[in-house]
Amino acid sequence: MFNIIFCGTLDISRDILKTLFENKHYNILGVITQTDKEQGRGQKISQNSVKKFCIENNIKCFQPTKMKEIYDEVLNLKPDFLITCAYGKILPESFLNIFKNSINFHASLLPKYRGGSPVQKAIANGEKETGISLMKMIKQMDAGEVYFQKSILIELHDNAQDIFAKLSKISCDIVGKELIQVLNGELKGKPQDESKVTFAYNLKNEDEKIDWNKTSLEIHNFIRSLAIKPGAFSILNNARIKILASDLPSEQQSFKKLDLKVGTIFDINKLGMFVKTIDGAIIIKLIQKESKNITETKALKNNPQFLNKIFNV
Repeated sequence: MFNIIFCGTLDISRDILKTLFENKHYNILGVITQTDKEQGRGQKISQNSVKKFCIENNIKCFQPTKMKEIYDEVLNLKPDFLITCAYGKILPESFLNIFKNSINFHASLLPKYRGGSPVQKAIANGEKETGISLMKMIKQMDAGEVYFQKSILIELHDNAQDIFAKLSKISCDIVGKELIQVLNGELKGKPQDESKVTFAYNLKNEDEKIDWNKTSLEIHNFIRSLAIKPGAFSILNNARIKILASDLPSEQQSFKKLDLKVGTIFDINKLGMFVKTIDGAIIIKLIQKESKNITETKALKNNPQFLNKIFNV
């Protein structure tokens, strides 16, 4: 049995933690996750799904602001291995040195998309596939040797939520086979090709704003890369509007000829909200005004608040 500390924050982390917990090969000594956050309209303190799983299953849970706060306590637990997925912070080398080996589930096909937003970047860039890389953690971000990779397809209408669900499934499969082989020393790592490295740094608020000067496909990819959370946004009538789902018209030529500014809402019908782009149009399917519920745009036909208005470029 492997004595492990698990480290993660997102729902995919919870799914991997659950699989580890249910597998007889792993003994979870403790879990590290990020501190509780204020969320929602009332800014209420919210626990992430990893912490909730720990509470439900009586697993020791750490929520440090810095790893040095828990260093001695983790050391005294005498763990052998650290397993991580989507923790959201870089772990210091001094902390990694506690363990015989530290293994990370990284959500890209390394060396592409090192960093904190690999799924979002892959979708936004129109990639046809992504995957999970089982890799050794070292001081340099996502630069350790890779033990195993498994790929998945990115379909045209997959959003980030869809891709995380696919990656969660294959990650849980890896827990039961390849991860055991790595911890047993049966599966050896291979160095990454540094000439092929690309990065996907953590997203900032300004990175989530739509640029209407891009093509319809580029905008569609961008919208689905951030859906459903945190959501791409644009400004309309001085209000922030999240745009959570989109589609592409089957025929673009007629829309390309329209003499309209990019970002103009020129039609709302049963298909959704049509917005002018540099090469035609994009159909917005779901929007969310600040502090409001998600709305299907097809219900907004003839609404003067939207029709013939222009999103800020």
